Formats: sequence, structure tokens, C-alpha cells
Amino acid sequence: MPLSPPFRPSANSSTSPPPDGPLPTLPFEIIRRIIFHRLAIPPSFPSGPEEAYNPSWDSWSGVKGKISAQKRLDERRDVTRTARGLMAVCKAWKPLVMKYLYSSPFITDNLPSLASCVLYGDSKWSDINIHTYSIPGRYITLLDLSTIPSAVHPTEISKACLSIFPSLPNVQHLKLPSGELPFALEEIGWSPFAKHLKCLEGVEVDLDIRDDGKDGLVELLRKLPNLEVLSVVGSTPHTYRIMSDDLSHTLRMSKLHTIKLEDIKNGNLLFALIQAELPALRRLSITSFFGQPGDQTYTFQEVHGPCIRSLTYLQGKSSPFALGSELLVPTEHLLELYPNLQHLAFLIPDYEQLESIISSMRHHPNHPLCILTIYKWVQPRLSDGQPLHTRTKDTNSFVRNLVEDPPKGLRRINVDGFKWVKPELGKMALDAGTSGEMRKLSNLLHKKGVELGDMDGNLVPLPQADKSPGGNERVYGPMSGGGRRRSFGGQGMIRMNMGMSAERGGIERGNEEEDGG
Repeated sequence: MPLSPPFRPSANSSTSPPPDGPLPTLPFEIIRRIIFHRLAIPPSFPSGPEEAYNPSWDSWSGVKGKISAQKRLDERRDVTRTARGLMAVCKAWKPLVMKYLYSSPFITDNLPSLASCVLYGDSKWSDINIHTYSIPGRYITLLDLSTIPSAVHPTEISKACLSIFPSLPNVQHLKLPSGELPFALEEIGWSPFAKHLKCLEGVEVDLDIRDDGKDGLVELLRKLPNLEVLSVVGSTPHTYRIMSDDLSHTLRMSKLHTIKLEDIKNGNLLFALIQAELPALRRLSITSFFGQPGDQTYTFQEVHGPCIRSLTYLQGKSSPFALGSELLVPTEHLLELYPNLQHLAFLIPDYEQLESIISSMRHHPNHPLCILTIYKWVQPRLSDGQPLHTRTKDTNSFVRNLVEDPPKGLRRINVDGFKWVKPELGKMALDAGTSGEMRKLSNLLHKKGVELGDMDGNLVPLPQADKSPGGNERVYGPMSGGGRRRSFGGQGMIRMNMGMSAERGGIERGNEEEDGG
């Protein structure tokens, strides 16, 4: 029923006529803040690692990394669609919304259209303006070329990129498409945003070798003084080029704190990074080829291991990890290679090597390693129920063995690819299947002083409960007691809706500080 009876004017009551003229509007500052919280998105690359562990340390690799990347892509697509509609509201909104529309554009086959807008704005610009670059070129901070479909011809990509690079001064994150680039890497180095670039992602190594024998990627890194994040991938198998002898000039990247080396066994870049000066390096994601012919990943870890605080071992794509007798990770030397390591993400489905690391942690209780992220692995089985591989075990078996004798320094375990069942589904759903078994293991680990979290870093949720009129605790769920379905009376749905509304209402998209509009 309504909170108050509806208003029904009587014959004696007089109603005031509607006001003349336009209705009062919100102050433009409030409108500006509303648009900011609707269209602003957080930075698209990881920040430097904090002193204490944060679940965001796992948001760039594994299943969590894929979900986070897809979420960022969906946000950009949503902002692009919404901003196009808001620009048509009025002339006052257009310049404000334009900043968010072009800040992180969602690029597909519309790259020529984006280039046309940038060039058109540049043609109207003159040196008498306050800003040194035109609109919308100076608004673009993220240029993601990896979403361009393969149907777009490389010549069209090259023409559009080379035409707008001179008009983009504030690009901080550049993500390149996979495969061989339609333009030379030196074009990025000559662009005005090179000195401001903070994240370079998606570059394939050893594909840009100049006529003078120099590596194009290594020479590009020399022109990026403020680079903080570098993500590179290996070229196709068996195409690693011979290292160039002309790498005598040492790379000096004073602000680089995160490196991701995926499927890179050797080559010019890895050889240059081994000799480079990286004083700020704290986070490393790497595909290890320990013990393989021509491996240089171990040398890289020997040189830069002492400064690493967060380490991620990746499962290779071009050469998938084989569950055989080869040990591709230096497990026995891990704690010696990384004396200051706090967080280890072991995203390889081989718990035999992981147990070797756990054994080393038992013998080194004073080592700072205390956070462990493991790969969710389910042992494939044959038709008769026998395990397909006898060398490794699944995630639950590994955690169950860890409960018996956990290392003294271990404080937390996160499982990549696993999420707790929502408590709104009821106690029976929480206790069933893999989630129920993980809840039991979480309780056992908690008694040993170890927390068990999912890939979002959340601990085990408690079932929603309420007090009955008699004072007894009543658990709301689809089934309770001995399997008999109870009548909710609407209270269960009310609790569910209130919880979901609270979750949605407490999340705001965008940064806390606005950049000035």
C-alpha cells in the first residue's frame, strides 16, 4: 500500500497554476559530476605494487586477467555508446562529453572515422589557441589497436595511424595488434606522446629488425623515458633471431615497475633487458624455460630477481606446458633468486613443482613470501574413472595436503579461476559441489592461520541468516533443514534484493579525483 493517501482536491481547495517559463535546472557543476561518474573509467594499466598485498596484483594474468580485460573492454564500449547519445543533448554538454568519448575510444573498423575526426580538428587549430594541440587529438589517452578486426586491411591501419600519431600528445597506454605491425616501431618513437607513454602492450619481439642490424623494439624503448609497464609476447615458434652484437648501449628505464614476458625464450629484447638498469622493477610475469636449450629466462631472473616482490609464472601458449619429467620452473632456487618476494602466482597446472616450492618455504620460515595464487586444475579422467595423468593432482587434493603441514610464513592462498557461490542462493548451494569442499578446506586452513580466497580475493562468504521471532537463528535459502522446502513469506526475496541493491549502490565507476573537465 502507498505510504500516504493520494491527494484529492476538494471543491473548496484552490490549486496554484503551473509556473510560467522554464523549469529550474540543476547547476552545471552537478551535471558535470554526474557525467564524470557515468563516463569516467579507471586506468587501463596496473599501477606500481603497494607495500602490502592487494588483490589487484592478480588482475593482469590468468583467468582473472582475462575477465578484467573483458570488463575493461565492455566499459569502453558502453562509454562510447552512451557518450554519443549525450553529445546530442545540448551545446553545453558536447565539449564536456567529448573529453570522455575520445579519452579511451573503442576502435574497430571505425579507425578511419577516428582519424578523420582528429585530422578535421587539427585543420581548424591555430597557434593562437591556449592548448598546443587540437581537439580531439589531445583527449586520447588510451589507443587500443588490438580490437581492430582482421577484415581491415593493414594498409588502411598504417595510413590512419601514421596520419594521427603527430596529433596525439597525451597517449599513456598503447596496445598494439598481434602479428607483424603495418608500420615501423620507430614511428612510435618519433610521435609526440613517446615521452609521456606509460604502458606499451602487445608487441611481438624480434619482428622489427632494421637494415643496420638493430632491433626496432630495443631502440624504441630507449625513447620511452617514462615507461612504467611493458608487456611483450614471443613470435611464432622457431623464429627467434640471433642476438645482435650492437647492444652495447645499456637500457635505462628508471620508472619501469611491471614487465610481462610471455613465450619469450631468448632474443634481442631479453638480452637487452638482462643488461638493462631497472631500479623500479617490482612485478614480473614470465614464461619460464628453465633447463631448455638456449634459455635466457633463468639469467634474467638471476639478474633482476632480488628486486621482485610479485612474481607470476605463466603457462606458455606457443609451447604449452607438458606434464612430463621436465622442470621448466627453477623451483629449488626460487627463494634464492627472489629474496624479497611477497606474492607468487603459479599459473601452471603442475602441483609437483608447486609442492617443491612449499617444501622450500618450510625450510626458510623467515622468507617474506606469504601470498600464493594457484591455478584451478581439475584432473582429467578416463572413462573408467582413472586419472589421465599420474604425475600431478587437482587443486582440492593439493590444498588438502597443504592443510596437514602449511609453511609458517604462508598467510593467504588465492585460487585463480574459482569464485565462491553467492550467499543469496542459500546454505544448500553453498555447501554443495566444489564450493562446499572449498568451504571446508577454508575452515581447516583458517585454524592453521591461512586464509583461502577466490580469484577476486574474497574470503569464504557466510550464509545469510536472520533471527526468528522466537529468538532462534533461521537460515534463508531455497531449502533448509532435512531437505523440506519452507515458505519464505517474501522475506527471503526482500533480503536478497536489499543485499544486491547495497552492492550496486556502493560501487562508483571512475577515479576519485576528476581531471578538471
